[in-house]
Amino acid sequence: MKPFQLKTNHTSTMLEVIIPFRWTDKRPDLLERLNYPLMDTQRPNSVHFTIADDGSPNHIRLELEKLCQRYGYNYLHIESELDPVCMSRARNIGACAIPSEFIMFQDVDLMPYDGFYRDVLNEIQIQNLTNNASLFLMFGVIYLTQPATELYHITPSHLRKNLFIQHLLNENTNHIEKFSTGTSVTVFNRNYYLSRGGYDEDFIEWGYEDIEFNTRCIRASRYFPLPENFLTDNQSFRHINRYQGWKSIYRLFGDITFQKGIVLFHSWHAIDDHSGYMKRKAINKKLFEEKVRKFSSRGEEPPPLAALDKGKTLCFSLTNPFIYNRKTAPFFGEIFCEDEKNFTASTLISYIKKHKITRVLFHNPYANEHRQELFETIKNNNISFLIAERGALRNSIFFDDTGFNADSARFSEEIWNKPISENEKNFISNYIIEEKTLDESLEKQPALLGIEATRKKLMLPRHKKIIFIPLQRPSDTVITHFCKNIGGYNGFIDLVRGAMNRLHDEYVFVIKKHPLEDETPDLPGAVFANNINIKDLLAISSAVLLINSGVGILAMLYEKPILLAGEAFYGSPLLNHQVTTINDIENGLRHFQPRQEVTLRFLKYLIMDYYSFGYFQTREIPWQGTGRMTITTSIDFYQIRIPGQTGINYYPQEKTVPQSSILFDRHRTPKPAQSQPITTEKQSINIQPKKNGTEMEKAMAKPLQSTRERKIKKLREDPRSFLLDSRYRLLNLLGKIL
Repeated sequence: MKPFQLKTNHTSTMLEVIIPFRWTDKRPDLLERLNYPLMDTQRPNSVHFTIADDGSPNHIRLELEKLCQRYGYNYLHIESELDPVCMSRARNIGACAIPSEFIMFQDVDLMPYDGFYRDVLNEIQIQNLTNNASLFLMFGVIYLTQPATELYHITPSHLRKNLFIQHLLNENTNHIEKFSTGTSVTVFNRNYYLSRGGYDEDFIEWGYEDIEFNTRCIRASRYFPLPENFLTDNQSFRHINRYQGWKSIYRLFGDITFQKGIVLFHSWHAIDDHSGYMKRKAINKKLFEEKVRKFSSRGEEPPPLAALDKGKTLCFSLTNPFIYNRKTAPFFGEIFCEDEKNFTASTLISYIKKHKITRVLFHNPYANEHRQELFETIKNNNISFLIAERGALRNSIFFDDTGFNADSARFSEEIWNKPISENEKNFISNYIIEEKTLDESLEKQPALLGIEATRKKLMLPRHKKIIFIPLQRPSDTVITHFCKNIGGYNGFIDLVRGAMNRLHDEYVFVIKKHPLEDETPDLPGAVFANNINIKDLLAISSAVLLINSGVGILAMLYEKPILLAGEAFYGSPLLNHQVTTINDIENGLRHFQPRQEVTLRFLKYLIMDYYSFGYFQTREIPWQGTGRMTITTSIDFYQIRIPGQTGINYYPQEKTVPQSSILFDRHRTPKPAQSQPITTEKQSINIQPKKNGTEMEKAMAKPLQSTRERKIKKLREDPRSFLLDSRYRLLNLLGKIL
């Protein structure tokens, strides 16, 4: 990233409008146009502006700085005066440097109407960008002629928008040069923009950097169905009438806001067709086509950008998706990655001080002795850290800045034991119902059978209650570090064996080994249910006895009493009964029953506030001789919750906007008129024109003549569009050349 200097006049905002800029003596009007955003006298306080200056010369830089101070803008100067202008770089550095929830890109020549930015904020809410970060807004632009630009400035502010839209509707060429709804004027969730790598900085000089980025986001959003022949480009934005090629879907995003009258107006200026901007256009077009092809086929795009206000993060892997992930990377600011084996306790502290590291990001801090030593060093020196690991529910991940599992301070009762609203209660209830219908769980499971079929398959006697015991892996971190009170894994097995001897008359002990373990402990009299779905076993049980497994959370979904032998993050006595002896187990079976309201409060906190969620790609590998291990190869996050930061959702689009929407009207080719029979009570008569020169024949011929005249007029006024719309291939190619 190029070095830059930032002069700021405000802190974090709801919407930051970034205006990329570079001075050129061929455009002496540029400085005057910096005040265009102020033409909207109704702009909300939560909307601010940044001029991202890509290398203007020093004498202009000082003047720019003074103007920005006068207007209340941020001024960001990039040290790139000797480099070709790069609007991608300007936009990217602006997005990295300025903290805001949403960012908007707007060119210096664009004039708003009164109330434009208020309408933008409303549209963020209306189009649901607050709940789905992968959505974005696009705004159309109406290009004014030179006299119309002068007229716009003197027109009363409350009349500007409607007056010049009226000129557009009337095709008043004295006032309107053209219009486009497929533009670079866009609004994105800032974290989403950074996660996608922003604008590709391979594009220099003029053109296509905005189109390339937006087409990536279009394909990712799945908001509209993809058109056929996506890579083709055979029509202008204005004259598209077939749903083919990238332009046909691109402009739909601008059509949404354009039909609501939310537009910007382009102030006229002379165009130098021989400038470097224009010369680079053909090169950038080929680059665009190549990059779109690679993204479509292989998902290639630039690496994520850093949110510089988030500081610096040290991590120990760029291949672990819990640690380094495109969607979460912006939350960690500038990322430093080193091999943990290269550090000792003292060299780690020195490195952190030298590079001014804000936090250290761990996966499982207890995974090995060396990492645990580094983790203890970080804690003892009061250095901020963050732990990223898999959670206890399907698709869940947690980020914790206080500890790991039972060590975490984020599960004290005053944090989660709070009243919840009816909407929250309904959400959690629906989540529980859905989870109970799915075969999937944390590990691979057989298909669900149902209560009666499960009892029958296991041949369980009706007169006995069931205690379900989900076994864990003896080598798991939570076993080696959080079950010392019962003597570790073997102590737990001894506890189970003693309970079976005392309670066998009343209870059947149903045991399921961990799906990745190949060996089963010797527990005579137990019923082993290794090939039964864990959810079926929870459904038939009267209570669940475990060390500290994530199955304890699943047991809450089934409202089962939890007898907890180890230490767990859900270790509150409001949620489970702690056991270390057989007497404890007996007391729990007699007296402990979870309260539904309290359980719902905990689950609400876990699912809506603490856990992140994503779709996992995993595979199994051999582990420690007799078992296997599941490793996660990728995570596609759809909910991100990181302590101290605003959460973000990437909920998948449930369905695309159907082609029956009025947005697709331009793509509906009308069928040619046909002679229709006129039906009377007596007979059906098909009236056809006679072959002589009757009035009927003349009336039928008139539309044909009008069509011919319209084509001739179109050829005279817009020859390129005429050629592109021709059904002859040769004429299409000629249109592309023009």
